[in-house]
Amino acid sequence: MEKLCLITGGSKGIGFEIAKKMAEKEYTIILNSRNPFEAVRKLQEQNFKVIELAGSITEESFLKNLIEIVESYGYIDSVLINYGGPPIKPFLEVSEKEWVEYFNLMFLSPLTIIKELIKYLERSNYPRIVAITSFTSIKPIKNMVISNSLRIGLVNALKTIALEFADKNILINAVAPGYIETERLKDFIQKQSQILNVEPNEYKKAIEKNIPLRRIGQAEELAKFVSFLLSYENTYITGQHFAFDGGITI
Repeated sequence: MEKLCLITGGSKGIGFEIAKKMAEKEYTIILNSRNPFEAVRKLQEQNFKVIELAGSITEESFLKNLIEIVESYGYIDSVLINYGGPPIKPFLEVSEKEWVEYFNLMFLSPLTIIKELIKYLERSNYPRIVAITSFTSIKPIKNMVISNSLRIGLVNALKTIALEFADKNILINAVAPGYIETERLKDFIQKQSQILNVEPNEYKKAIEKNIPLRRIGQAEELAKFVSFLLSYENTYITGQHFAFDGGITI
């Protein structure tokens, strides 16, 4: 039976690398982002089977289109919850509007997706869910209050769902990346450098110095680990929140 996997936030960086790894495991990929078309083209050029699903996970049209795709199969095997990060700014500069906006993106929308897909996951032989969080949900850092708060809330919700659906063999986990070489990291370094009034290269060196492995991780490394949890290869791990961070949260 054809294996079906949803990847949200899959057009670049971590999401794209995970999509590629799952495609290599012969999953058909439902690839979502606001603009998934270039990423879909790249995967199709490698003869992977990909279905594009444009739009934000907060939009009603996204959920409607997703359910139409999944309903045409009658099941789904794997769901990756991944999305762009919130603003990098001090607590006092975060507006109420931003709290509401990112609560919907980072907490409510992922849970809505899972709720709507549960009945289709129950029809799979190997139903798996993985959410991408951040090491800051384990070890908070300055100027990341939205991320620090909402991601750990999602983790505990997922642990609860993992307990409730363990008897259905739906394995649910979360992975907290550390500093991974992506465009998001470049943006983070730039903004933190501005807030702290230091040079970006100096801030990056300080990051590397604080990582026990003394280097920033690569998206492909992370994708190998996540794709294991997300696939049929994972048969006994559920309800966990894994740090993938070179030891920075030790």
